[in-house]
Amino acid sequence: MLKHVLVSLAVLLLTACAATTQPGFPSQSPDGLQLVPDTKLAAVYMKPGADLGQYSKIALLETYVSFAKNWQRDYNEQATFENQVTDKDMQAIRAKVASEFNKEMTRVLTADGRQLVTTGGSGVLILRPAI
Repeated sequence: MLKHVLVSLAVLLLTACAATTQPGFPSQSPDGLQLVPDTKLAAVYMKPGADLGQYSKIALLETYVSFAKNWQRDYNEQATFENQVTDKDMQAIRAKVASEFNKEMTRVLTADGRQLVTTGGSGVLILRPAI
């Protein structure tokens, strides 16, 4: 049963991430990055005038996975006793979603010949996805 819940939640999170649009995101991040309009992603912030063409390699850090505030409590209020989500379940869900997302990002990023590396350096774009 837990495996079913984990898979369902992973699909739900990834679907919600893909379906989210930019309304509600601030136009500027606290560190001065500007919200990029009309992307297929929920939010993309970039330094004005930045050129990503200078990067020949990508370092993909582990995906940060977060739930909506009080998601576990709200879910458990409506779930039967045997379907309650524990703190351990939440950690497992985060780990599984992060793992699956990183697998897919790796597949997509390397499909057209980009090189993935494990450390930063000259010509390396470091990405830290967050869901």
